[in-house]
Amino acid sequence: MSFLQYFQLSVLVGLSLVVYMPAGLCAQEANKKISITVCATDIVGDLNTLHLASGGKPAAKTLKWLDIPLNVFTVSQPIEVIGPRTLNFLAAATLDSPPVASAAIPGDATSYLLVFVPNKDANGYRIIPIAEPDFPYGSYFLVNCSKVRLAVSIGDQKKLLKPGEQANVAGANGKSQDVNIHASIHDEVRLIRSTRWQLDENQREVVLFYSQTDSDLVGSKHIMAMRAADGKPER
Repeated sequence: MSFLQYFQLSVLVGLSLVVYMPAGLCAQEANKKISITVCATDIVGDLNTLHLASGGKPAAKTLKWLDIPLNVFTVSQPIEVIGPRTLNFLAAATLDSPPVASAAIPGDATSYLLVFVPNKDANGYRIIPIAEPDFPYGSYFLVNCSKVRLAVSIGDQKKLLKPGEQANVAGANGKSQDVNIHASIHDEVRLIRSTRWQLDENQREVVLFYSQTDSDLVGSKHIMAMRAADGKPER
């Protein structure tokens, strides 16, 4: 059975983007230290720098406010956060400011990349958390934010992505790879993009697929991260 035949026979299952708010996390979880890097697919209004409370309790005066700058082209420097694994990002550095984005951090990794995606009503962001161990340098991290099934072929690697699904695909260490992307639109499989991608061992790339407004078309957003000479991500 060919790749496209299998893609056509796969059953469409409506999935919410559970990566945004995983279940099973409670408000009483203990404070832990994690490292985050952030980026955004687009900026909502003037919400280009958010604020995050880190550390202890306000009454003990151990609370520290962290500035979280969002960039649509590259990934931020690592930011160390101490707190529960549910992170609330605020428009202003005050506890009475309502969150404009929240992320329930899944798993038990100690470092995450957080991708901020504007809400449909453009009043804040939803967040896609990616555990660093799941996204090594020299690879692509694919996220299907669209409403349709996708079949992505990169070199000899093939991934079927239902709405809400993710996949990590290795690059070819500096060599160019053929890329073909098919979408199941109105029960018809369509080739929506044929191109070539290239990554070296010091690069990695987030690729988000989304349904374009009032259209059957599927677009994509690419965000590149570079590894600096000291091993830390560059801006």
